[in-house]
Amino acid sequence: MDACAVEEILSCESLPSLPATAVRVLELSQDPDCTVNELAETIRFDQGLSAKILKTVNSSFFGLRTKCASIDKALVVLGMRELRNLALGFSLVPAMESAYTEGFDPIDYWRRGIYSAVAAKIIAQRVAREVADEAFLGGLLQDIGIMAMLQALGDPYEEVLQTAATDHRRLAAAELRAFDMQHPEVGALLARKWQLPDELSVPIRFHERPTAAPNDLKEVVSCVALGNSIHQCLTYEDKAGCFDRMYAQAQRFFNLDPAACDDILKQTATAAKEVSRLFELDTGEAVDADALLKKAQELQSQPASEQDHLSQGSVSAVVRDGDLVDPITGVKARLAIERKLEENFEQSKADRSPVSIAIIRIDGFAKLIENEGLEAGDVAAIDMTESLRDVCDGLENAELGSFDDATIILLCTASMPALITAVTSWRESYKGKSRPTTSVGLTGCEGASYDVFTKPKQLLAVAYRAMEAAEKAGGNALRTFEPGNDKRAA
Repeated sequence: MDACAVEEILSCESLPSLPATAVRVLELSQDPDCTVNELAETIRFDQGLSAKILKTVNSSFFGLRTKCASIDKALVVLGMRELRNLALGFSLVPAMESAYTEGFDPIDYWRRGIYSAVAAKIIAQRVAREVADEAFLGGLLQDIGIMAMLQALGDPYEEVLQTAATDHRRLAAAELRAFDMQHPEVGALLARKWQLPDELSVPIRFHERPTAAPNDLKEVVSCVALGNSIHQCLTYEDKAGCFDRMYAQAQRFFNLDPAACDDILKQTATAAKEVSRLFELDTGEAVDADALLKKAQELQSQPASEQDHLSQGSVSAVVRDGDLVDPITGVKARLAIERKLEENFEQSKADRSPVSIAIIRIDGFAKLIENEGLEAGDVAAIDMTESLRDVCDGLENAELGSFDDATIILLCTASMPALITAVTSWRESYKGKSRPTTSVGLTGCEGASYDVFTKPKQLLAVAYRAMEAAEKAGGNALRTFEPGNDKRAA
């Protein structure tokens, strides 16, 4: 991350700033000697804010058994933390309007924020009720870094936003390539500048990478991340793929089954309409959750080839028990690329045509992370992956997958000699002072090789051992294996 560039963004005079009431609410909520009366008086002083809070706490979204006629009563019923979060949310949303530009789509931005926030709160109420308030505000404010970068960087950042307009998951990778920084980290720094507490700044920082969040705040971050997946189910075109991702995350994070997810999704679609009105935000047309679920179920029941067609070329049918897309590099996740290998292997085995694999690992990745942090590792992985896309263009049916943070799998139905030539050429062009070296292992099947390799996982294991042999040779090396013909390359 470019520290100077980030500092330039954070010092931009036109950035949204915390309104005076929000600043005072924060100060009081962090003061151990603050009384309920002091906080109530501060909120009552801002009549517009007070009215919005009372309208919200009395809404069906909150579902209180007794109505709150005053801020004092709301404080007693809800507590200081939830009232603080509501005050911050209602104060910050209008403050963001100052960052709008001509090419910015506020409907899309707030649709993601509202849907994710509502879903995150509903999830937390099921699995971790004590973080429900922070989950809502974390979802609502997760993308404040986008507003900061938009305001400070102008047209160049607008262009990056357009490249990921239909899939937010691609945005972080595009930001890194263009600016050597991402909106989650910029947003978290802005939150700290505003002196928001960790339980609010950490979800902003890790909403794209929940597994990297600090353990003590992993629950709230995971609620926000799963809330994002529910937003994608409600709004993205690739319905089956989004549902697979949501079900996998829900199972992994909270052991929630698909029926529970479907119920949360329906609650979110209903509540999001009401919350949008409460915040006076246009989030587009309401979603018919029942019709959406029916469509997703129809897609998931289709054969893989037909489902891919219906999902407009997505890999939605590839995997049910893992994420479809690696959130950092944007390529297929490990389970997805392994399923694709199984598919290619069986098809090629029938007529003994070629299927080949290259496993490419960044040398010294652990030391890079230790010395420069997670972001440096993400940058290196994205850079390597993007440069490998050109290799794929020259090979038959080539696809990339993420094996782990440091390792990429290149799968194709080209012959081994063709893959070796392409990867060797790539290694020569990839060399550079700022780029780490790589260790590469290659193997493949063709003709009689299928008598040796009878299962696709054998092929994967051999390629992995070849890559390890390249590492043991000191790195910056390529090793290949063919049955009965063990080849080595520098």
